[in-house]
Amino acid sequence: MAGRSAWLWPLAVAVTVSVTGIAVNIATELKTSGLAWASVVVATVAGGVVTFGAQSATSGTRVFRPAVALGVVGCVAAVVLGTFAVAGAADTAAEQGAAGPERVVQDTASYELVSSDGFCPTGDKVDLDTAQSGHGGQTQLGDYLGECRVEGGLAELILEQDEVHGPGNAPLFSVPRAGAAIGYDECRAAVDASERLRSRLFLDELRNGDTFCAVTDEGRVARISVLDVSVASKARLTIAFVTWG
Repeated sequence: MAGRSAWLWPLAVAVTVSVTGIAVNIATELKTSGLAWASVVVATVAGGVVTFGAQSATSGTRVFRPAVALGVVGCVAAVVLGTFAVAGAADTAAEQGAAGPERVVQDTASYELVSSDGFCPTGDKVDLDTAQSGHGGQTQLGDYLGECRVEGGLAELILEQDEVHGPGNAPLFSVPRAGAAIGYDECRAAVDASERLRSRLFLDELRNGDTFCAVTDEGRVARISVLDVSVASKARLTIAFVTWG
């Protein structure tokens, strides 16, 4: 027994100290995880039990088996709690990532807008939040007719014969860029620079391949790519857009 104690107790103490250190690191990293801090408590108690056993063994008291058993159980419990804490944090991070601001809520490969000066315009607008026609900022007489009602919320893009604008001419659009592959971060920065946003874009300044960003009435960010623009008897603007939210 004495020969075994000579190397077993220092090893047991070292293991519990290591487990406690790892538990403290995990808890400090996760900050608010109850499981992580519980693993610190359990590992600390296990370390105390093993240290007591080592001291007792040195003095000749027969506490070898109970102390080792409790120390092993404590270390295993601390490892299990720490593992669950880390797994829970990973799941939470994944859920937050899926619901975060970079989550794509609309990804439309092609959407055609056609200008209209008729009584019941339905194809000259698009709500970037829903990828549906949406409605303008002002109620029109045709809105009260069943055949003129459209799906979607407030439209961010409204096409006229020579321009595209937002509801109430609100400044929503960034300056168009030629052939630019703009991601969420760039679009977010562009629409946050409110002093540079424009309330309208003229069709004669838009070219196929141009890209610009817009902020929706629900606070989302959208990237709009110009696929085709033409002005004849009616203006036509075909776009692709991605809306993050």
